[in-house]
Amino acid sequence: MPDVRELPLFVEQNQELIQKWNRFVPRYNATIAPQDIGRPLAASEAQCAQVRQLRKEGKSLRFIAEATSLGLRTVRTIIDKPAGKDRTSKAKGALRRRELDKARMATWRARKRVRDALPKRITDHEKKAAELIKAAKGLGKR
Repeated sequence: MPDVRELPLFVEQNQELIQKWNRFVPRYNATIAPQDIGRPLAASEAQCAQVRQLRKEGKSLRFIAEATSLGLRTVRTIIDKPAGKDRTSKAKGALRRRELDKARMATWRARKRVRDALPKRITDHEKKAAELIKAAKGLGKR
């Protein structure tokens, strides 16, 4: 049984854990169950299968659109989706690239801060070294 005085510590740790989880949830959802960008596809699975079959037979997009009573854009999306060339996949890719660029920029900024701080750190180290040498010379006189 924890001591009553330790309870605020547990509450703080719990709050920190909850905050970490809440920051992580969007990335988790994007990885586990990614959602398509934009409106849902206006075609059922059976219609998608029919579109793919007609395209496999060499039919044109306009013919498929007329035969299935789907829009030309819907047919194009169904056909391009497996190759990742449809509009929603392109938008997802752009978002992913932007996210990667943000991560790359964050690491670049961190490295830049370290590089910018080097002259000051070198000066501090030189001062400490001079003080140590001075102190070491004073030890030899005793």
